[in-house]
Amino acid sequence: MRIVVFGTECTGKTTLARALAHRLGCPWSAEYVRTFWHQVGGDIRAEHLFRIAAGQLEVMAQAQAQAQAQAQAQAQTSVHSRRLVIHDTDLLSHQLWVDLLFPGAGLDWVREAAERQARGCAHYLLCDIDVAWQADAQRSFPDGPRRRRVHEYFSQALEQRGLAYTRLSGPLDARLDQALEVIASMTPAS
Repeated sequence: MRIVVFGTECTGKTTLARALAHRLGCPWSAEYVRTFWHQVGGDIRAEHLFRIAAGQLEVMAQAQAQAQAQAQAQAQTSVHSRRLVIHDTDLLSHQLWVDLLFPGAGLDWVREAAERQARGCAHYLLCDIDVAWQADAQRSFPDGPRRRRVHEYFSQALEQRGLAYTRLSGPLDARLDQALEVIASMTPAS
């Protein structure tokens, strides 16, 4: 079961994804573009979009393979097995950022893969923007009105596709509790 922590920048997605994976004892995948950003010294261009999408697919596949291996090991020990994996972003998020930052530069195969991947996700956890902005050279929309518009853009992407999601708000501990409650409602008790 794939859960995607989703939303615009500086909403605590990575912190939440890491905390969820730790609490649930499952693998998680990081947002690949952050790694790539460091590799290219912050100079991301349209010609890099293929590599970024491929990198995101790779880190997600690695986490999913770990989840599969965990489920198989649990099944052998008669423990309830579930293939749970947490993703700190996905290709849909990647595509939304491409459309915002590189209009017209998106790749058809990425757009198609993003749609397939989104339909195969069990649930999205949409992080609200009710947390303080923290400056970071990788972030693009620090002011309130633009930050709100980008957040609404991400929310509308889920709505338009009819994807299952829960909006998380408040401090990290509240978000973590909300997310754990959602995930518990989706999985059978051990």
